[in-house]
Amino acid sequence: MRKIPALLIIILLLSSCSGIKVSQRYDEEADFGVHKTFFILPTDPMVDVKVNRYDKELLLHSIAEEMKARGYTQQEANGDLSVNLFVILDDKTGITNYTSFYTMGGWGYYYPFGYGYGGGNYQYTVTSGTLLVDVFDHHGKNLLWQGVAIGNVDDDQLKRQKNIPKVISRMFIKYPRPKVTQ
Repeated sequence: MRKIPALLIIILLLSSCSGIKVSQRYDEEADFGVHKTFFILPTDPMVDVKVNRYDKELLLHSIAEEMKARGYTQQEANGDLSVNLFVILDDKTGITNYTSFYTMGGWGYYYPFGYGYGGGNYQYTVTSGTLLVDVFDHHGKNLLWQGVAIGNVDDDQLKRQKNIPKVISRMFIKYPRPKVTQ
């Protein structure tokens, strides 16, 4: 009997970020064990325009924590690896129509009964986002790893605070250098 609630909790946790698609690519010939340090490159000015300061700081902090968990040491500049963050946001507008089957009047010989409204529409906007994290060999200028997350951005700040670290963690799951156990 206790296995059922635990199973439900696991399913709920896994489904909380299920709307976001995550993929990774990496250079299979690169030796990720030789690099010891990393630094995060300054973000593109467009990221500052489209992403609020709190979300940007949380994104950068979550990326740094994932790199540190893999044994890298963060530096302010000139590390072995340079990490770049890029965000693309796109607003998509949709319209939903609704009708009421109980209207007054009609045409021809058909006259429905009852009162109601004829219907209308509802316009909504959904923000779709793409998050790219690139890890470069700073000295060789080669792209070693890239993580991509695509999904809808939640309007609620508290939900974003909870989901951003989860998305970054999912993005780094298949990073070639595993997390260091302590």
